[in-house]
Amino acid sequence: LRLADEPAPSPPAGPWRSEGPHVGARVVLHFAGVGESEARVVRYLPPSEDEPALWHVEHDDGDEEDLEEDELLAGVAKLEARPADGLQEIDGPFALWRNGPQPRGARDPPLGLPAAREALLAAQAAIGPEPLAAGVGDPSPAEESAGERVGEPPAAAPPAAAGEAAWQAAVRAASSGAECGALLLQLEAALWSYLC
Repeated sequence: LRLADEPAPSPPAGPWRSEGPHVGARVVLHFAGVGESEARVVRYLPPSEDEPALWHVEHDDGDEEDLEEDELLAGVAKLEARPADGLQEIDGPFALWRNGPQPRGARDPPLGLPAAREALLAAQAAIGPEPLAAGVGDPSPAEESAGERVGEPPAAAPPAAAGEAAWQAAVRAASSGAECGALLLQLEAALWSYLC
């Protein structure tokens, strides 16, 4: 479903006009921590004795809001100041995807068994040592069948290796993807036991 296919929102109540200053103009609005959003001015509310003029805008993502004149003019100026190539600077969580030079030390991710070992050790480091403190179990036949594990904690198994250091040593010594998979199941079983 595309936004253009959605029915037009009902106009705001009151004496809003579909013609007036800046109606039809495009603006760019900045939202801290997110970046910029483009919008189109669709209606104008003339000023009254006690209220300033307002412009109703519809963002390209479907959101709507009313702007006062200073906000509107800033949005028009921001659009006009955009580079000819149309690219925009982004801040906040999306800054990682910005077109720019790679940070120093950037490298291609490793592939194959080394990547699997690195990912297992990183996952365990993110979880912390507590789940592995009591030891981990060998995966049971039920755990080895991924189809039976969806949405359910792994079945309990007797401890096979005591603690974090032994599990990490087993990861570093893993010589196949199947061994890495079994170690991932052990980590999952230890985490479920710790949390439940």
